[in-house]
Amino acid sequence: MTVARERHLRKGRVEVKDPTIRALAPPSQNIIRDIAGHIVEVRPFFHFISASTTGRHYSVGKERRFHQMKKEWGIDQFIPLRDFNLVSKGYLVDDTCSFGAEVFVCKDRNRRKGESLVMMKDVIPYKHLYEFDNLSHLNSECCDSKPFNAGNFKWKIKLYPNGKGAELGNYLSLYLAFADPSTLSPTSKIYAQIALRILDQKQAKHHFGKANYWFSASSPENGAPRFMPINSFTNQNSGYLVKESCLVEAEVMILGVVDDFSKIV
Repeated sequence: MTVARERHLRKGRVEVKDPTIRALAPPSQNIIRDIAGHIVEVRPFFHFISASTTGRHYSVGKERRFHQMKKEWGIDQFIPLRDFNLVSKGYLVDDTCSFGAEVFVCKDRNRRKGESLVMMKDVIPYKHLYEFDNLSHLNSECCDSKPFNAGNFKWKIKLYPNGKGAELGNYLSLYLAFADPSTLSPTSKIYAQIALRILDQKQAKHHFGKANYWFSASSPENGAPRFMPINSFTNQNSGYLVKESCLVEAEVMILGVVDDFSKIV
C-alpha cells in the first residue's frame, strides 16, 4: 500500500454518551505485540465491521468491560491479510478501506464488587521529626505529635512513654497512626513501610525499628508495643531522654493503595 510507511491508516471517533471510542488500524503488523500477517489493533472493541464492496462485510463482536485500569480492547488478528488484500473480497479498493464500530452499552452486572490494588512506582520516603517534651508531667498514657503529610495522607506519631496494654510499666511503646481515620472509606487500605526512631541526643546511638503494615479505617494505628525497655529510655547515661524531652523520627514510604473497585471505573 502506498501509505504503509505511516503508523496508522486512519483515526476515527465514535461518541457513545460520555466515553470517546477511537479505532486504530496499523497497516500490516501489530507494533505493540509484534503479530504479523493480520490487520490488527482495531480498538477499542465492541463490534467491528470491515466493509466490503461486495456487500459481504466482515465483522466480529464480543462483550468487553472498559474501566480506568483497562481503557482499550481490540483484536490482534482481526482479518487475514491475504483476504484483506484480495481484490475479489472488496475490502481494499483503490488503496482505501472502511471500518465501522457498532457499540452497545450494557448494564454493569459486577459493579461494586472487588478491590483494586495499586502498587506505587518510584516510592519516595517521607521523614518527620518531632520533639516530645514535659514527659514527666504527662496526664495521659499517650502523647501525639502534630499531624504531618506523607504520601497524600495525614499521619501522627503516638508515643506511650510508660508502655501500652500488656507492656505497661515495662516497655516504651511507639506507633504511627492516621491523624483522622474518619477521612478514609471503609474499603480503603494503605500498605506502607515505616521506620520509627528515638534519637540519642548525646552519642547518636539511635534506637529504631522498621516494618511493613496495612493501615485502614478499622486499623489506623501500627507500631511496636515493645519498642524499647523503659529503664533504657530513662537511663541518665543514654541520650534518649534529655531534660524531660525526646526526639522521635518517623519515616514513611507508601508502597500500595487498595480501594473499592467501583471507585476507579
